[in-house]
Amino acid sequence: MTSQDALPARRGQRPPRRILAIPVVLAGLALVLSATTPDGAVGRAGHTGPGPTATARQTASATRSPRATASPTPTPTPTPRPTTAPTAAPSATTLPAPIVAPSPTPIPVPSPTPSASAAPTPAPTPSPLPSATPAPVPASGFVVTCGLALCVDGATWRLHGASVYGGLASPASVVAQARAAGLNTIRITNWLAEQPGANAFDETRWRVVDGLLAAARSGGIRAIIDLSTYRNLLWNNGQDPYLVDWGPMVTFVASRINTVNGLAWKDDPTVAMIAFAGEVGPPKGSYDARNPTSAQLTGFFARTFAQWRAIDGRHLLESGGLLQLDWDSGVDWRAIFSVADTCSIHNYSAGDVAVTPTIAAWCASAGKPWITEEFGWDQVVGDAARASSFTTMFNLQASYGSAGAAFWNLGTGGGHDVGSQTPLTLGAVLRRAP
Repeated sequence: MTSQDALPARRGQRPPRRILAIPVVLAGLALVLSATTPDGAVGRAGHTGPGPTATARQTASATRSPRATASPTPTPTPTPRPTTAPTAAPSATTLPAPIVAPSPTPIPVPSPTPSASAAPTPAPTPSPLPSATPAPVPASGFVVTCGLALCVDGATWRLHGASVYGGLASPASVVAQARAAGLNTIRITNWLAEQPGANAFDETRWRVVDGLLAAARSGGIRAIIDLSTYRNLLWNNGQDPYLVDWGPMVTFVASRINTVNGLAWKDDPTVAMIAFAGEVGPPKGSYDARNPTSAQLTGFFARTFAQWRAIDGRHLLESGGLLQLDWDSGVDWRAIFSVADTCSIHNYSAGDVAVTPTIAAWCASAGKPWITEEFGWDQVVGDAARASSFTTMFNLQASYGSAGAAFWNLGTGGGHDVGSQTPLTLGAVLRRAP
């Protein structure tokens, strides 16, 4: 939950963007993916027909910025896709039976002397089965850009992650869940109190993040640090977060020493990226006079990125996933992505899906990798429909060359949580593990 006008919602829930049925989003995905290859081969494992109506992510604010009104475009009917049969788990290898040496054929002799019996050959010792989960490897090199991809130590590294909203107090459990889901990244967000009067520098809150970063490092998981939580706090205290000088906060975060393992955050390769202020309010059509102009919004990112890079030049910087890109909202995403290291979007509605190819093409022309920092569906749609939607979204990323994707939200509860309680959706995530 990174929306600037939202207080923290209940665990696993997200503020709504647009109320859409899953078939509408999947229809948009089918339309976009069908343009990729003439035979529509991409995404064939997706949703096979109309599914349950998806409820929007839960919001922590009663209002959202109004969208520009446009005549509705008929949603194309999705081409039915054949249902892909689940791959049967391989049967366990049968151990060879003990080999017994045959008794030698008796040689006839005048006197019937009994032949000696040969000792049986011992059964071979079976080789131990490999562990299902590889041993944790602490982060080595920093995540960097290499053309349109992300790399670590010269090798391509694909981000496969999830937000961990609501589970910050149990770092060992969060890391275990991430590893069980085949993830290599967690996105740490909304750890500040955010309500009016809250202290942005409350040490208790920051020590929680220290603990999760230390646990992630020990477990071989990387992290995105999402500072949208500070933006939310400023907004909820009546300030315009895009006109406030973030210099003191940037210095505090970039120079922070982890109270658990003693590493400076700016020196810790566990941190894959720093995100600043995702899901910005649209300058056009906004209900709140505090929303900035397009120029002010772009200036905020340019100024704040420069402040961070003056202290830490090794971590990748991204805006935080942007929405409101499928209409003339005043969010100048091209200008914002120009000053970032990676392009970052959130992907929820049919409009978000439709604009994805345009964003991917622009980022490629600019020589920058792009990621979907957040997508997801509520459990209310059903595990099977949700798993199909996850698969279709992953296919969209692959079709347009994204450098990775992360979903909302890793957890054991309801709402948008994905875990062992949603085995089909968890399986869809596991099948895309790097």
